[in-house]
Amino acid sequence: MKKNLLFTGLSLFLIFYTNAQNCSVAISGTSCVRSQLTATTTGGALSSLNWYASTVNVFGADTVSSPNSIAVVAGNHSSGNGSNQFGFPAGGIAVDAAGNVYVADAENNRIQKWAPGAAEGVTVAGGHGAGNAANQLNRPKDVFVDGAGNLYIADENNERIQKWSPGASSGVTVAGGNGGGSGADQFNAPEGVYADEQGNVYVADKYNYRVQKWAPGATSGVTVAGGNGFGTGANQFNYPVDVYLDAAKNIYVADINTESSDYHRVQRWAPGAVSGITVAGGSGQFGYLLAIYVSPDGTLYTTDNGVSGTPVSRVQKWLPGTGVGATVAGGHSSGWDVLSYPTGVALSNGAIYVLDGTYNPRVQKYIPSNGVVDNKFIPAQTGSYTVKAVFKSGCTAQSSAVAVNAIPARPQIYPVQPGGRGNLCEGGIDSFYVFAWDDITNYAWKIPASCSLVANKNDSIIISVPAGFSRGLLAARGTNYCGTGAADSVQLQGKPSMPARIAGPQKVFANQTNVTYSVNDNNHNNVYNWAVPAGAVIASGQGTASITVNWGVSAGSISVNASNACGTSARKILNVGIKPGISIITSDVAELPISSNNAQVFPNPARTTATISFYTKQQSACRIEVLDLNGKLLLRKAVSLSAGTNSIPIDVSRYNAGMYIINVMTRQEKLQLKMFKE
Repeated sequence: MKKNLLFTGLSLFLIFYTNAQNCSVAISGTSCVRSQLTATTTGGALSSLNWYASTVNVFGADTVSSPNSIAVVAGNHSSGNGSNQFGFPAGGIAVDAAGNVYVADAENNRIQKWAPGAAEGVTVAGGHGAGNAANQLNRPKDVFVDGAGNLYIADENNERIQKWSPGASSGVTVAGGNGGGSGADQFNAPEGVYADEQGNVYVADKYNYRVQKWAPGATSGVTVAGGNGFGTGANQFNYPVDVYLDAAKNIYVADINTESSDYHRVQRWAPGAVSGITVAGGSGQFGYLLAIYVSPDGTLYTTDNGVSGTPVSRVQKWLPGTGVGATVAGGHSSGWDVLSYPTGVALSNGAIYVLDGTYNPRVQKYIPSNGVVDNKFIPAQTGSYTVKAVFKSGCTAQSSAVAVNAIPARPQIYPVQPGGRGNLCEGGIDSFYVFAWDDITNYAWKIPASCSLVANKNDSIIISVPAGFSRGLLAARGTNYCGTGAADSVQLQGKPSMPARIAGPQKVFANQTNVTYSVNDNNHNNVYNWAVPAGAVIASGQGTASITVNWGVSAGSISVNASNACGTSARKILNVGIKPGISIITSDVAELPISSNNAQVFPNPARTTATISFYTKQQSACRIEVLDLNGKLLLRKAVSLSAGTNSIPIDVSRYNAGMYIINVMTRQEKLQLKMFKE
């Protein structure tokens, strides 16, 4: 076996690059997936570090990560409606020049102002319950403060933008307020708001897939970005959820996709442009994109919940024209700097303010001058990694590439000669191999007890099989310095043996349909030959290890044998009786109780409650299940149905953002729906 011992697990320490200013960077740590790597530098104080997988930037760090750089300036008292609390979840955030923090407290229908050093917030807009009166708000999702202290509020459920002057007891509608819709004077879920120096209001109109600009005093808006339907084109949006402008009036839009993080992106639209360009994301660089902020020079700040394989929430800084983000807050799963779905970000006087508004309802202030560069990185995938260091002196350095490996993948065992996998009829010598993806893996083989080893060449093996061989297990698993992987196993057999048992009901109703019977499939090369009694029909599966039977009116026996190139086994028999009671006839099954024509989940995406609606022809009962995309069961409950339209509410407030599967099941059918959680 060949081995590459250059990066064998304990500690590697490489310094391969030193520039003329005598600075350098080295990588140390265990070169395995999900193990920590550390960048060690010489040459003075750091400005930033960026990690690359091949040529793709996968992690960046700026000078904000240390306990001394972070302070809680609002909240941090769990979720609630007290003056020192936020609801679950909160919305957006704004900070004025004096350091006053404004939080869109969506669940409490209010805007809270926290003065610097205050232990509690003061309600400066809303706070009179959910409603559409001038002094009320209904789920405000974002807030913007202008230089005069005026607040612009995205009042989502009222489909309007409210402007509250400093000290005012009620707001004035400056955009929308004409009900939900797609008209020029309407919104369909306004989630982000920005106001420029002239009082023009820009709104991220989520479900109309557009950004609307409302001039002061206007009765309708003008589409300045998107408005070309749902999509991923340069002139389209999926779901625009936040909007911001830089000093040149370029419009930045946070565009999310609820099905694939590959399409979470920030689009920049130049003034008057008919399409945008992607300045961040769009290629798997974000998890669930939540909020943006843009400084006057075009530096972009984004919040997301971490990319696949590294699900840690963070704030990233994107310098103009780079297309590369550096983590400036969060990005850790433990320690002093942990965020959980941050929903807002803003800057004031050089400090970064982050609304950690979902599971840690609080605002944290990050002070870059008190921080250090985070030099830790945990690779989520195999590959060739380097790190580039930028020093405050201007010196730059880059490490040599380090090969990061993973625990060996489960191997796949194949015969060298066709037919060797599972058909060893006459005995003799047979060879098997696995795909070897690298030269650092050792394979351990386990052969059937009745066989003997002829040669072991690590990724291949030769065994001697005795005449009359019946059955035995051949297995292999790989080990390298990262650990031991899962084993693959193959059931080798000569002439197949009789199936051990037939699984399926031994009592059925007369004329019952879709009855399943199966046997344990020891070898996929076997053909299974089934027989059923007179009056019964094999609807599907003949030749396989599982069949579906439509029964007749009489009792009888199900039988099966197995055959392959070596021969045919004896037949296994299962006797089946008829249950007393009402027969199930074909017309009964055809009259399914649930109609899928009008089945829906609303609202979709949902925030706190999702309602399942469908039509039933008769009184019945069903079971509701909610599963995540990994198949984990989150909810199961029985529900009685009435004839007509049924509406069943489900509490989804504690679910993470993403897609879920909802199953509605009766005795005769299963209806499957998709639900998205914001």
